[in-house]
Amino acid sequence: DAVAMDLTAGCDKVQFKDVLSLVPAFYTRDFRNLAAGGELSMALWARGEMRGAALPAFELRTEVRNGSFQYSSLPKAVDGINIDVRIANPGGVADKTELDLSKFTLRMAGNSLSASAYATNLVSDPTFRAAVDGRVDLGAVREVYPLEKGMELSGLITADVKVSGRMSDIEKSRYERIGASGTFVVERLGLTMPELPAVHIRRAAATITPAAMTLGELGLTIGRSDLAANGQLSGYIGYLLRGDMLSGRLYVKSDLLDLNEMMNVMPDSAPEETPETSSAGTSAEPAQALGVPRNLNLSLNTELQKVLFQKMTVSGISGEMRVAGGALSLERLRMQLFGGSATASGSYSTAADPQRPALKLALGLAGASFSKTFDELEMVQKLVPVFAKTGGDYSLSLDMHTLLDGQMSPDLQTLTATGELKSANIHIQNLEAFDALAKALDNDKLRKIEAKDVAVRFSIRDGRVTTQPFDLKMGDIKINMSGSTGLDQTIDYTAKVALPAGSAGGILESVNVGIGGTFTSPKITLGVKEAAEQAVKNVIDQQIQKLTGSESLGEEIQKQADNLRKEAKRAGDKLVE
Repeated sequence: DAVAMDLTAGCDKVQFKDVLSLVPAFYTRDFRNLAAGGELSMALWARGEMRGAALPAFELRTEVRNGSFQYSSLPKAVDGINIDVRIANPGGVADKTELDLSKFTLRMAGNSLSASAYATNLVSDPTFRAAVDGRVDLGAVREVYPLEKGMELSGLITADVKVSGRMSDIEKSRYERIGASGTFVVERLGLTMPELPAVHIRRAAATITPAAMTLGELGLTIGRSDLAANGQLSGYIGYLLRGDMLSGRLYVKSDLLDLNEMMNVMPDSAPEETPETSSAGTSAEPAQALGVPRNLNLSLNTELQKVLFQKMTVSGISGEMRVAGGALSLERLRMQLFGGSATASGSYSTAADPQRPALKLALGLAGASFSKTFDELEMVQKLVPVFAKTGGDYSLSLDMHTLLDGQMSPDLQTLTATGELKSANIHIQNLEAFDALAKALDNDKLRKIEAKDVAVRFSIRDGRVTTQPFDLKMGDIKINMSGSTGLDQTIDYTAKVALPAGSAGGILESVNVGIGGTFTSPKITLGVKEAAEQAVKNVIDQQIQKLTGSESLGEEIQKQADNLRKEAKRAGDKLVE
């Protein structure tokens, strides 16, 4: 039930170039033209018994002494490489294992870097200390290492950071027992790589204490987008070491955020090549669902001048955002949208399914353009195609819930919403349904809608937009409409058209109209029978009133009126036929 051992192994004075040959980044990059100096030594021993979870005593020690390398095609070398690493256990449980990087130094084209680290009690309660001190000019990297074709790197990184403590103190927020101090500064960093937007950091400066990291300044551009931020983050040590919760508050500003450009270069964003896309080479890559990390609890105070997302342009965004529990929440956000002003509250969550984000949105719009809404929002193109031929502006209140697909578009089969649309000024023309209605009623005024003070309450469920009865007034013609529109462009509406006074000899007040089919091929049905019956009734009532001079009839006159109605009904039935 045990293995007893007494082993030693090691090597001495291994050439440093042989060590570099084990590193793919060196071996695959012009290795034949690499000159290297320095030596590596390694020693290993193990003594005792391995019994169950118990370990023998062991020690592994590796040293690199005065290592250096230089490519013959490049002007400068990396030298002064000294590394001393020790991994040891006195015997017994694995928790007693010690990891000790007591020395790591190098010089690169006039820049120096040193670091050290130590950790033990890795299983029960990791105890650690680490330090980094140095200055690195990234522009010097190209002088010592062959970068990939088209890659550019520049900037200056300065760090002087020390941390120490126990993981249990971090987990219990006993920051007074943690040692953490130092500064980290990035200046004029630039990274350019083929097929990726260029990244530039004007300046990023952070100071640390055991409790928090203070971001004094961050100026960043990615492609066309820019971002400036400052604030404070707490729990950063646990976040960096174990992925624990990172909390804090940030103030974020931007003149332009092009989300389309960013999402097109995210991993797995490129579609599979097809004959159509490979030959044209101009196909737009689909957007990918943006995941919200669960281990963030951040409050963001935002001022974003312009945001581009799919076909939408959103400007003047200000307000509060919060990232927590895998969701992004909006708190009374204000913005300019679809040519009008908007307020928004809600959430975007990938907590349940990162591939199918859940969106909740309470939106208020004022002064928005029908045409801009149609052009910029694919959901409107599918659910409200009439917006394509609608002029004027509108106000909207909307309470919506939906799942999004992998391209960040609403899954319209899961979309539910209620709301109200109001407009003081609507212009619609060349709409097939109303052209057909005008033809059926022989009234050209119905071909062009110029309605005022329209209010439409609606709901969206199961892929259909259903409207409650609402009124349109076009000149002296009034229409009361209700019905629904489907994802398949089908329409199912009922319209009650009030005829102008005197247009039918005063005997017909309105006509019921059914509007079915699709937006491009509507089908109109007129309520002829109901209209004829209404006309007959109105004629009879007029005649009775003329005969009697009163709407109140005596018993004998009532009998005469009933006979008159029966005769009129027979005439009306014949007319309907």
